[in-house]
This record gives sequence, C-alpha cells and structure tokens, in this order.
Amino acid sequence: MPSLYEDGWRQGTLFNADLAWSVTILNHEGQVVPQQGMHGRWAVVSQDCTLNWTDSREPEPVIELRPGLHLDPPTMQGVRSRKLLLGEGPEYLEEASPRVMTSGAALSALKEKSDRTPLADPNDVAALKLWLGKRYDRPAVPDELVPLARRLAKEVKRNRRLEHAKVVRDVFFQADLSASSPTVQLYALVRETADPTETQTWLADIALSIPPELGVVNELQVGTSRQISLSVVENSYSADVSDITWGQRPPEGAY
Repeated sequence: MPSLYEDGWRQGTLFNADLAWSVTILNHEGQVVPQQGMHGRWAVVSQDCTLNWTDSREPEPVIELRPGLHLDPPTMQGVRSRKLLLGEGPEYLEEASPRVMTSGAALSALKEKSDRTPLADPNDVAALKLWLGKRYDRPAVPDELVPLARRLAKEVKRNRRLEHAKVVRDVFFQADLSASSPTVQLYALVRETADPTETQTWLADIALSIPPELGVVNELQVGTSRQISLSVVENSYSADVSDITWGQRPPEGAY
C-alpha cells in the first residue's frame, strides 16, 4: 500500500471532514472536565517526511491536524504570530486551537470525499513550516516595550491599504532599550510581487506615526524571504495586531 505522501497528502493540505476535537478545562464548579466539539475544516500539519513513512493503512493516530479557521483572519501571513494566514487566506491556523491526532487509515478513508486543497505556493509551505517550528518560542515582548508594541500593532492595522493586503506577509520590529527612548528597527517581509519603494513609503508612514517617547525608528528594511535574514525573523517581535496576545486584562508582557 502507498504511503500518505504517495497518496497525495502534504503538509499544509486543507480538507473537509466533520471531526471531533476534545480539550480539558476547569469548569465553574472547579472540576477538571473534557470539553468537546466538532469542526468541518482541517489542515494536515505533520511533516512531509512523516507522511512519507506513514502507511495509508496505519491504524495508530500519528498524524497531527489543526482546524482551518476563517472568522477574524489576520491581515498578514504572520510567520511569528499566534495566527498563520494560509496563502492569501482567508483561512488561517491559530496557535491555541485544539489539535487532533488521526491515523493514516482514517485519513485515507477521507480522501475521496474531503475536497483536498494543498498549499500551491512553495513560499506558503515554507511559511507554515517556519510557523510550526517557532510557535512555542516566539520572544516575549518585555513589559517596558508593551506600549510601543501596542502602538505599532495599531498603526500596522490602521495603515493596511488594500494594495498591501496581499503583498506584506509580516512586519517585525526590534528595539534597543539602552537609551531613555528606545531606538526601533522596522522590517517588512513582502512577497516577490511587492513594489519595494511603495512598501518602504508605507513602512515609513508607520514609523512617523510612533510618538518619540515610545520609540524612535532609526532603520527601515523591506525584503522578500530571500532578502530578510533568518536572524531578523528569530530575534524580532511581531508588529501585527493579531500577534500580540495580552487579551482582555492589563498585559504583564505580550506574546
């Protein structure tokens, strides 16, 4: 029998199927109880190598699925965010969503009636791989940078013009806290189709809207995934409003 990979399954493949999920919560009575539900759209997130060595008859639940969501999508792809836009969207994955483990046999049984949709763009596949690898170790925004992170997130969202919605994949920032007012570096990760000059102007508009008491932007950089270094991605904070998860309470540090 073929492997799941030989059968056409890939990391990032979206498909339709009514599958149950289950998580454990603490209820209002103080009891630890399961919470369950159904969802109808899923993404395969196990690596291609796992799909390649998993037989399509495998009875054990070794393949990880994540729910494909479409309400309140992020504005950018968000390779370091709590939400990852899949391709140009509107579907996305969310870090805190329930995961489901399924077997190769079950996945194979869903093949003919699941309306499979793989990620077509290799850059989108790479973004998914990076997001899955970084979802647990994104740097926490220090308390002293939370006001700056809030304002950057607000300005990035406010300045999302239609022509940039499909070309800007992420906005990152770094900050030097050694001065009384932090110096800030802004980075825009864009698709190959983006106009660098226009995006540079867009990023500069955001920089000029930041009050100097929060931070002074002294560097702007626009580039594709081939031009933005891995060091920037690994050591920067995300500047998208969907990425900074202080929730409804005052933040003790945003993630």
